[in-house]
Amino acid sequence: MQYITGLHALQCPCALNTPGDTHHASVDWTYPALADTETAFFKDYGVETDKEVGRLSGTRNVANHLRAVLDLLYEVKFKDLAGLKREIIANDQLTPELFDKVVELHTQNVWNQVSWFIGCEYGLQWLEFLKSKNIDWPTNPNPTFEPVAPGDNSLLAFVEARISEFKQFQKISTLAGLFHSVLFREAEVNRMVKIELRAFLAKLHTEELWFLKEIDHYPSDQVLEEDYQKLYALLKIS
Repeated sequence: MQYITGLHALQCPCALNTPGDTHHASVDWTYPALADTETAFFKDYGVETDKEVGRLSGTRNVANHLRAVLDLLYEVKFKDLAGLKREIIANDQLTPELFDKVVELHTQNVWNQVSWFIGCEYGLQWLEFLKSKNIDWPTNPNPTFEPVAPGDNSLLAFVEARISEFKQFQKISTLAGLFHSVLFREAEVNRMVKIELRAFLAKLHTEELWFLKEIDHYPSDQVLEEDYQKLYALLKIS
């Protein structure tokens, strides 16, 4: 049975109490993403049949939002799932069901990357779930990196370089260095630096922060947390 999935399915209302995806309103519906339950990993789980799709004529089979997420995870399309917990699913009651389905990927080659992504979205909830299943925690898919050198010696250039480095490699040590350096150079924190940091921190959820800290076994958790709180106070973020 063919069905619509991926970003296209996330644009369609489903039987779940979930918002789906609202960031890709301009997604091209000329060729919607299709899959077949006969060959798909999760078979017919979460596929709603004979649904009307506003942008297409007739009725179609469409993945509900959980199933669409699972298909995107299996395809390692994590960029399409940014904000999964808070913006796409946005329903804590569905977390156990999501985790139970995600863990079915444990035997697949994509597992470590999927587990890492879910951990960044759900934080310690995910680590506790893995522990209850006696499954090893994920390892950083990018364990080594070359430092990103700032273009000049300004604090803004330093902040931009460290943020870029963190987004690419998700190393807690990079984040700790960013926090500490900004506080150390507080006198240089101007309007542009504040704008850059506020935009970054607005997307850095505590789930992701403490998940990365736990995974990387950061040696100075208390200092990191104190710097995190001081930086929020400095930027007047409530």
